[in-house]
Amino acid sequence: MAREPEPAAPALGYVILYVERLPRALEFYCDVLGFTLKFSQGPYGELVTGTTTLALSERAFVRKHIFGGAELPAAGQGCSEIGVVVPEDQVDAVFERAIRAGATEVLAPCEQPWGQRISYIRDLDGHLVEICSPVRR
Repeated sequence: MAREPEPAAPALGYVILYVERLPRALEFYCDVLGFTLKFSQGPYGELVTGTTTLALSERAFVRKHIFGGAELPAAGQGCSEIGVVVPEDQVDAVFERAIRAGATEVLAPCEQPWGQRISYIRDLDGHLVEICSPVRR
């Protein structure tokens, strides 16, 4: 008797952040944090980030077409975050660039005992973003 094939391991293909205005969010994530635009159409855009795509979708579109008009929780109300990993010597500069572009400081760059330089901001829509270095091994 033939065996059932093993299911493929899941992979994280993309993460979506709901934003108020897509052009403003794309400018912040591309021009300030340094991601590259993969494509943008209407109220939706995707950024090249390595193996996982960062997608941005306007909250009004999501509210209307996915949630049937129901209100969405405000950004940053939960405990979710995204981590933006940059070379260690760039953490402070990317953090400062984000603050100058209108992000809100949560935690200034600092060293951690596990061998990583970290910082936290809230982006222009209130999402918690960690700007950090890779962990030194």
